[in-house]
Amino acid sequence: GGVIGYWAYASVWLESSGVSSAATASLLSLCLAGQMAGSFVSIAIADVRFAVLRFSVMLVALLLIAVFWLASPSSWLAAVAFGVVWMAIAPIFARIVLDADPSRKGVALAHLRSWEE
Repeated sequence: GGVIGYWAYASVWLESSGVSSAATASLLSLCLAGQMAGSFVSIAIADVRFAVLRFSVMLVALLLIAVFWLASPSSWLAAVAFGVVWMAIAPIFARIVLDADPSRKGVALAHLRSWEE
């Protein structure tokens, strides 16, 4: 649900920022392609060590990219970078949640059990 809400809001935001419908579709497609690349990045950095540090660095990067994209809504670079970092940060966050809740009751998704040591 949350991801669909993001796409719906991003589409409205881009169009209200003066970005044409065609450019909006292209930017959101580029962001989605960035998310696919971010999935591969998350696999490459899947090491469980330093999860909080990696999460913090990537969160700062995500916020900086978001500010850049807000300042320049038609930037294809910001769209791709946002997608990459947004998707790459998700598994790191899952690791932090699993570390914070050793009983694993806080994580309802069964596929996250693969992060267990």
